[in-house]
Amino acid sequence: MMKNSLKQLFRTPVKTGIFCIIFLCGTMLFTVGLNLWLEIAEKIKAADETFVTIGMAEQKEQSTVMEQWWDAGLKDYMYQETRRYGEYLTPDILESLDIEYISPPRQRPYFGAVSPGNRTGGELTEESITGVSLAEIRPLEDCVPDRPVPAEVVRVFWGTRSLLGKKIYFCDHRTEQPDSLKAGTTYITYMGMNPVNADRHEGFEGIEYMPLRIYENQTRLWYEAGDGFYDTAEGAVWERIAEMLETCKEKMMPVTPVSDLQLLRPFHDGEAALAEGRRITPEEYEKGGRVCLIPQTFAQKNNLQVGDTLPLQFYFADYKYPLCQVAFVTGGMDMEAIDADGNILNPFWEGGYEIVGIYSYSVTLTNDPHAFAENQIFVPERSVSEDFKDHVTARGPMQAYNTSFRIKNGSIGRFMEEFSKLPESSLLEIEFDDGGYETFASKMKNTRIVAAALFFAGLALLLATIAFLMYFMILKQRRRTAVEQALGMTKRQCVMSLLGGILVLTAVCSAAGAAAGMQMSQAVREAAESKDEGFSTAYTKGMPDSRRKDGTSPDDAGGVKNEDGVENEAISENPSVDQRMLVCLTALCETGGVSLLSLFFISRNLCAAPILVLSEKE
Repeated sequence: MMKNSLKQLFRTPVKTGIFCIIFLCGTMLFTVGLNLWLEIAEKIKAADETFVTIGMAEQKEQSTVMEQWWDAGLKDYMYQETRRYGEYLTPDILESLDIEYISPPRQRPYFGAVSPGNRTGGELTEESITGVSLAEIRPLEDCVPDRPVPAEVVRVFWGTRSLLGKKIYFCDHRTEQPDSLKAGTTYITYMGMNPVNADRHEGFEGIEYMPLRIYENQTRLWYEAGDGFYDTAEGAVWERIAEMLETCKEKMMPVTPVSDLQLLRPFHDGEAALAEGRRITPEEYEKGGRVCLIPQTFAQKNNLQVGDTLPLQFYFADYKYPLCQVAFVTGGMDMEAIDADGNILNPFWEGGYEIVGIYSYSVTLTNDPHAFAENQIFVPERSVSEDFKDHVTARGPMQAYNTSFRIKNGSIGRFMEEFSKLPESSLLEIEFDDGGYETFASKMKNTRIVAAALFFAGLALLLATIAFLMYFMILKQRRRTAVEQALGMTKRQCVMSLLGGILVLTAVCSAAGAAAGMQMSQAVREAAESKDEGFSTAYTKGMPDSRRKDGTSPDDAGGVKNEDGVENEAISENPSVDQRMLVCLTALCETGGVSLLSLFFISRNLCAAPILVLSEKE
């Protein structure tokens, strides 16, 4: 019966050929659309696991003012434009938005901390003299230090100890009418070199030392330190300042409390990466575990390993200055454990943190406020549960480098819609970095539309072809079936007489069409990749020229980094769709569908009495 069925098909070669061509084209379009749809689904899934969308909030200044200071060399005032913000806004206003945050907005301080027994690399040596000292000087003549005047260094509490016993030139460079100095009288001051302005004094060649302000509200920059001075309240303050400088000045290092490492640009951009151990877990963030990540250079300097306990003493918190302004590249910080009124700060907490991970990051001299500093340590935000409001040395507005949050990928538009409803929205600027997710998602959306169009076009063509097949090769064969029944063929033989050839032809055409569709999918993919290799990692919003602050294009980054800083190729490579399995399933489903429809219509043919069918007119 199978042989007769095949012969019957070849008796109508035109119909059979048309059926084969249309069925093959429909299957090919259907397979291309289905294959592209599955690949896009895998890419979108991989993108959701790989991309991270962070937002950075910055308060806009309300006005600017001109600040002035005296320059003794120029005998005139110098001016600088300074921003004024008014009342500082808090991240709480962003938390009030109807937005589901993965990591809520926080304004992060950095803690000035000391790790007893560990080196920072910022320790003072004769090879690393900073030129800043807390010292006693003795003028060699009665004078007014509105110009460089000679003085002898008679005692060094902290700083450049090689100055002891040497002659220096002292000038109160920033005071228009400084107090006079008496020859032979001892004065205590916190001073530093001023090589930039030294050549501005007419007729003076050499290094000028000028008194520096050591706390914000300091009114006098030097004090007469005669007999009994250190028994006074003011003298005791200077002694405590000297002790504080000796104890923690060059040993100070920044500790940053975080709720998500991806909120930090170097980790988000892959510039910082995990080298050993593991990241802080969500449970440790939530419960405030005493765990930390330390930089590789700090670990090597102190022979620290994952699993060791790092002792830390937290002295102060700073919400204002970026670390690129206060941290030295070699280690240590240009910050003191002293508040604005000159009160010496003792540690508000001390204890041990377990080292769970060591990260790698190249510290360079930069003005990028997002950059990490030497010896920067990261701890869970909730691990610092002690009240440190009296240990805040500087407060400032929300800035992009210290205020950030994380939202779901693709929800930037909804965030901005909610954000625009805030009364304070005009006072804040929001910058997003999604690694290019919305650009990628937009491209995938367009490709999915094409895939859907191909899929439904192929499906429509298949349905039309199957209808064509059912009509001409089964319904139009009622008389043939009736003749075969009249000649004594059983119903099963009649079914095989019609069905056998149809199934063979359907299986061959569907398998060939599916295989051709896979090849076409590969060609389409290769053509797309040749025009646009990978995808853009440009910022979705916030950077008008789509370039990073270091001047490089985000497209130069070469790929997307995962949370450990390792480049993730899951999106740019072809997804692992099993093409052989897809070809087999397509052929099996199409053949099965044609079989069921054929059996249904053949059974209808067999229900009619042969004599009635044969008596009907054509």
